[in-house]
Amino acid sequence: MKSALANDPNASENELNIDIHGIASSSKEDNSSALTVPAFSHAVNLDFDSRNAEGQFATPEGTLKHRLLLSFDSESVTAADGKTHAAYVAVGMVGTGKTIALQGVATDKDILACFPGGILYMTLGQEATVQRAIQGIERAMAMTGATTEVEKVEKSTSLAGAVAQSISWFQDKKCLFIIYDVWPTDDSPTGFLSELLQLLQGNPGSRLAISTRSVKIAIEAGIIVDFGARDPLGPISRAIFMGACDGVSSRR
Repeated sequence: MKSALANDPNASENELNIDIHGIASSSKEDNSSALTVPAFSHAVNLDFDSRNAEGQFATPEGTLKHRLLLSFDSESVTAADGKTHAAYVAVGMVGTGKTIALQGVATDKDILACFPGGILYMTLGQEATVQRAIQGIERAMAMTGATTEVEKVEKSTSLAGAVAQSISWFQDKKCLFIIYDVWPTDDSPTGFLSELLQLLQGNPGSRLAISTRSVKIAIEAGIIVDFGARDPLGPISRAIFMGACDGVSSRR
């Protein structure tokens, strides 16, 4: 089964341009999710199910989804360094489909069912600041119903402090945190990764999925899904190109 990802027709212009996005938790009453994902200009078919002759998933997005779901099986998921991780990394250069894959995972029915506490999405980027990361945590908490707890995070002067304040809120929630575009910073070759990994502290039901171009960050985070070069004439490559062109046009 292939999942199609398209624009949200109800998204406002501001929602299309913001850098920090939240995906609300599933409602206990109707088991439906109110989703706010980064919009993309063209529908893209993501293939989560095809396998090659060896029985392995034929696409990186299929591998990413499978590993997220597999992590809840009886087998432990262990990274190359021998540690058991709850973080999964889409790593690859620009234009290889990392963002689209994460957006697709965020709206996949199997993933939504697996994480009833909510799918929470934030974008950092090359110019990320501590304040932007803290705002992402605040928004994630607000989207899952926090009020007074958010005020405590707002008063934090460090990312580590903000994460520490949020841990108790997320502990009993089975969430998938999706953090796009993690870069090294001047202070650390792994950027804000070490602080963000603490979101999972004491919460065995939650997972963290990130995208990055940095191999160093990928190795440090845990389970790696390699997004290699795409067929330049393939549908995802064309959609990425058209989306980039639309972005340029809209800024003129």
